[in-house]
Amino acid sequence: MAAAVYFVLGRSGSGKSRYLRSRIRALLEAGAAVRCIVPEQFTYETERQLAEEGIAGAPVYSFTTLARQALEEQGNGRVFLSPQGKRMAVRKTLEEMQQSLYAFGRVQNTPGFTQACAQLFTRFKRSEISPEQLAQAAQGLPEGDLLGDKLRDLARLYGETEGYLQGRYLDEEDGFAAFCAALPTSSFAGKHIVLDGIEFKGQQTWRALGLLMDVAASLHIALRLDPNPSRDKGLFAGEARALDRLRAMAGERGCHVQTIALPHPDFPPRFAAPMLAHLEKEAFAFPFFPYGGKSDGSIRLFAALDREGEAAAAAEAVLSAARSGVRYRDMAVIAGDPSYMGPLERAFSARGIPFFSDARHKLTDFAAPRLLMAALRCVSRGFVQNDLLDLMKTGLCGVSRDDWEYLENHLVAWGLRGQSLSRPLGQPDTPPQAEAARQRLMGPLFRLRDALGGASTAAGKTEALFAYMEELDLYGQLQARTAALEAAGELERMEENAQVYAHILTVLDQMHAILGDTPLSTRRYLAIFQEGLNAYEIGAIPATVDQVLLGSLDRTRARDLRALFILGANEGKFPPDTPDDGVIDDAELAQLEALGLPRWENTQELAQAANMDLYGMLTKPRELLYLSYALSAGADAALPAAMVDRVQALFPDLPLETQLAPALPGSDAGGLDALARGLRTLADTGHAPAGLAALYGYYAAQPDHANTLAGLEQALFPALSPAPFGYDLALQLYGGAPGGSATRLEAYNTCPFRHFVQYGLRAQPRREYKERRADEGVFCHQALDRFLQAIRERDPGALDEAQVDELLDGILPPLLAAHNGGVLMDTARGRAKAARLVGAVRATAQAMVAQLKDSGFRPGESEVSFGEGCPYPALTLRLENGAMYKLSGRIDRVDTAQVDAAAYYRVVDYKQGGQAFDYAQLYHGLRLQLPLYVAALEAVHTLAAPAGMYYMPVADPALSEEAAPLKERLQAAFRLQGLTLSDPVLEAAGMLEEGMDTGRGKGLVSRDEFQAVVDFAVDKARDTLGAIMEGGAAVSPARYKQSDPCKTCHYKGICAFDPQLGCRARGLGSMNKDDFLTAIGQKQEDGHAVDK
Repeated sequence: MAAAVYFVLGRSGSGKSRYLRSRIRALLEAGAAVRCIVPEQFTYETERQLAEEGIAGAPVYSFTTLARQALEEQGNGRVFLSPQGKRMAVRKTLEEMQQSLYAFGRVQNTPGFTQACAQLFTRFKRSEISPEQLAQAAQGLPEGDLLGDKLRDLARLYGETEGYLQGRYLDEEDGFAAFCAALPTSSFAGKHIVLDGIEFKGQQTWRALGLLMDVAASLHIALRLDPNPSRDKGLFAGEARALDRLRAMAGERGCHVQTIALPHPDFPPRFAAPMLAHLEKEAFAFPFFPYGGKSDGSIRLFAALDREGEAAAAAEAVLSAARSGVRYRDMAVIAGDPSYMGPLERAFSARGIPFFSDARHKLTDFAAPRLLMAALRCVSRGFVQNDLLDLMKTGLCGVSRDDWEYLENHLVAWGLRGQSLSRPLGQPDTPPQAEAARQRLMGPLFRLRDALGGASTAAGKTEALFAYMEELDLYGQLQARTAALEAAGELERMEENAQVYAHILTVLDQMHAILGDTPLSTRRYLAIFQEGLNAYEIGAIPATVDQVLLGSLDRTRARDLRALFILGANEGKFPPDTPDDGVIDDAELAQLEALGLPRWENTQELAQAANMDLYGMLTKPRELLYLSYALSAGADAALPAAMVDRVQALFPDLPLETQLAPALPGSDAGGLDALARGLRTLADTGHAPAGLAALYGYYAAQPDHANTLAGLEQALFPALSPAPFGYDLALQLYGGAPGGSATRLEAYNTCPFRHFVQYGLRAQPRREYKERRADEGVFCHQALDRFLQAIRERDPGALDEAQVDELLDGILPPLLAAHNGGVLMDTARGRAKAARLVGAVRATAQAMVAQLKDSGFRPGESEVSFGEGCPYPALTLRLENGAMYKLSGRIDRVDTAQVDAAAYYRVVDYKQGGQAFDYAQLYHGLRLQLPLYVAALEAVHTLAAPAGMYYMPVADPALSEEAAPLKERLQAAFRLQGLTLSDPVLEAAGMLEEGMDTGRGKGLVSRDEFQAVVDFAVDKARDTLGAIMEGGAAVSPARYKQSDPCKTCHYKGICAFDPQLGCRARGLGSMNKDDFLTAIGQKQEDGHAVDK
């Protein structure tokens, strides 16, 4: 006998669930057996509500749990395959067929493609579409049609996957089929069935509903739609189509059909506020009617500048509702985007609001799965450095954090990877902690590599991976982490971490069951294993009862609520857009239907369902609905959702609250937020918002907030530069006689704070296995030094280009191999850079020889060192307080000349790309090297006179095809830039022009001018040393022309120098020779002395 079918129809909040619970109570009291079926996400809530009303004896199911129960009862020994396991099976098929796919050949490795295919195959199965039907539909399409190509690929993939699984495994769809087959003799036969909402899952759901009509005593089916004609009937179109089909099915079976329309006097609407009742009727109506009554405060609308502002305002609103008597458990905060979870959790924690986050985290977000994926990548890719670092940073590889940081720094510095890690670390200055970490890390990895290499099947590789987990005691480590989280009171994180190991074992069990004896490479095994891990998500259940629920619009189904707070009501997010970009798009879906295949929901129907979910969410609260949106999304502007516009149109008198004119804060955290915003406005505009002084005074009088207030002031009104810390502390930082090189003095004059961090704190950037600009300079200097050593005893005038190249051929190869740990020879990019550097050295050497031929100078010494323990003594400076400091350095090249009885020398400093001699940089202490080098030589070369100081470019210039001879073009490209002594002896010998920038007298200076430059540099060095020893550490970068020292500074993350906060660099003006000489007054030393 067919069941009696009762359709319970009503809008949201009309009392459908209350009516069904009353019928369940009445049936149970009459001695009848009742079974409840609800959507999966409502099972817990339905059980809770039945229990709270004292209704017992009515089990609650979902179609999903019924399918799994049927599998357990009729599985016939076959393994149950979870949706995650099915994704792994699809990935296996894709790996095997990747070379034969036509339409999907280029996208089959795209992230998300496996998941899309698995979901599509599930739809096929639920719609009872076979692979043969897909192939037949493809034959009905023209040759070359894209849909036809897709269907052929999908038919093969679907068929291969199902063929492999058939007879071995059962999935949820098989379970649903088993449930339908067993219905006539199941515990549902002859029972009263209550369906509070139907989770439609294709043709299988309709088959189950039809069978229930055949075998049940009665069916009560609740559908959310208006039983009467309404202005928003389009909203209920999906439910209306379902009702029509259900009525037709009941009629075909001769069922007694009755419709119960709600609301009913015995089941009034749940809304306690007239505004909320009006919103429920008019939110989706056309035409709509504005609210005519007075505002009752049950709807609030808030506009924030950003998501952080939204979260803070929502937290304040929750506190306000709690103070009005609403329990935390009766409130929920729903966000239109999962990215709100972080700001919400921070805002609620700062205010002490108990909350439970309904967000789910991917299994691969946790350390243990990342450990296993990194270990498999290490083995399959030959222990690539990044894979090893990923493995160590999980903290689960058996190496302590301190030790793996030593090993990480060593690996990065020396570029170690692969088989080099099978041997003890033998590089210079290898820390013992790094070697100990290598042994603990690589031992288990090498054993995993050997075990995986010896296992040809998926089952063998799974056992090898499990053995690696056992060797690391992964279970014990995760248990310790879980206990630590529990001890710290982080109960939700504790519960999530407690699930990780079980999920990993589930994936391994599925791998073993699905793939078994299938031959599989480690690379393919990794791809399938990673697909399985990606399919799992982890969530937690509430740790206590009285908590605010934090959820997202796409997954949270809140219980009956008094207050609901919705964040992120922005266009495209509320509701979320439904893109038409699936594997099968809407147009292709229509073609499938035309070919006779059942179809699933298109984007228009999905959008209707999203609107229905939105309608259900808006009508959930009984007393308060709080809607907020952000005016910006990152760097982009954001628009409010259409529903916000509708709410404003429905309630013209509803005030729009904004972050620009916030309500009075209701918590310390809210007050501090308001104070920070007010101070920010004051800093930006110079005008204090109303109430800022009182708010500041309140917190200034609270000792507990002194540090917070000081932090706000420092952040908004930064005083970056510390006061000079004095001579005593400087002695401790820099030593009794700091000295150093000219480069160090230039660093101080460029930015005192940079000098303090680099030389006082001795903070250094981490060394990396790569060729930096400074390393290139070292290579070029070494190469040119060896070249000069080779030609020192030879006559440069006798060397031709071929001889120069021959000499370099013997110098450069061994130098390249040994340079910087061999980094230049390690990669194709490094070898290309090496070729560029070799070209620069060759061109510079040729130019050097040409200059020496024509200048009358001969190569004297190269890489000339002066300082403690060097061939030449340090340049000693005495300060006014009597302290003496020694400057050291290394001069790239010193050329010498003998003209009659007069001896001369000149100083040459190599600069990659070239460097002009600039009087402004000298005056401000940014370029002191050349004159200080001359001062150091003057102290020892008492019988020779300086003839010049120069920068020489080190480059491989692209010489254009011009009429000028090559020699002239080479000289122009490598012309020495600097100062030349205007000496009659040198001029008579013709030694002032060739290869030197002396045009228009720019580089020619008299002996007095030359000496004034040298003496000024010494004075500047002395003054700079004095400032250093006074403890100067100002954040004061010097900006000259287009140069910005902050761009290349390693320490810009420390000083907090930010032009957007009003920080300004020292702007330096340019100078020519006359400006410089005028500025220094061409005076002799004014009481300072240079000790020679």
